[in-house]
Amino acid sequence: HLRSLLTSCPTHNLPPPTLLQNEFNPLITLPPSLLNFLQKNNIKYQAHTCLCGRSKFLLNHPLVHEISERLSVDAADVLFRYAKKKVGNVIIKSDSPEKVIKNFTTIKCKEWDIAEEDMERLDGIKEGVEFKGFGEGGTVFSWVREECPSFYD
Repeated sequence: HLRSLLTSCPTHNLPPPTLLQNEFNPLITLPPSLLNFLQKNNIKYQAHTCLCGRSKFLLNHPLVHEISERLSVDAADVLFRYAKKKVGNVIIKSDSPEKVIKNFTTIKCKEWDIAEEDMERLDGIKEGVEFKGFGEGGTVFSWVREECPSFYD
């Protein structure tokens, strides 16, 4: 879909996309083929839903708690920092202005960091998640609105 969008932009006199926003957390990461494609096409990536949405699965995961306790930070802090280290740009969202400020501060904080071995352990959390590939019959993102406009009705 992203390839189609890129090829159709000049035809319709539209600028090419410059940003891809997608859910990103230890369960849903980006394959190297997609990262390479984005870099090649000068498209930035921005992570959202770093805490796994309304699901508390990652916030309650034993590994996330182990790391957060060792670093004396919240489980959410670990997940935001994980996303920041992996992709750089992270969307902070909350119904609470206080949480937005706290989460933003967590991302910018230089007082603590997640060790590389813990990053690798977090990468291994992908329980029950299967990625079908980029350009080989599946994508990381779904473009639901374009493919099924009544989805949000």
